[in-house]
Amino acid sequence: MPNPLFNALGGDPMSGLMQQVEQFKSRFGAGFNPQQYVMNMVNNGQLTQQQLNYAQQKVQQVQRQMGGRF
Repeated sequence: MPNPLFNALGGDPMSGLMQQVEQFKSRFGAGFNPQQYVMNMVNNGQLTQQQLNYAQQKVQQVQRQMGGRF
């Protein structure tokens, strides 16, 4: 269910990032380097350092919750 506060403020600012995550996931395959892909996004301005830091923090939270199995 969408958050009404985010909708009132113009939507979730991370929604564009979520679309990029879906594209990212679809590109996994032979020879794909996810670290290089993310760094290219930062270098091209498609992803800000702040967004990258936020995503890394969320991954670390999920890793802790899953006991490091992710």
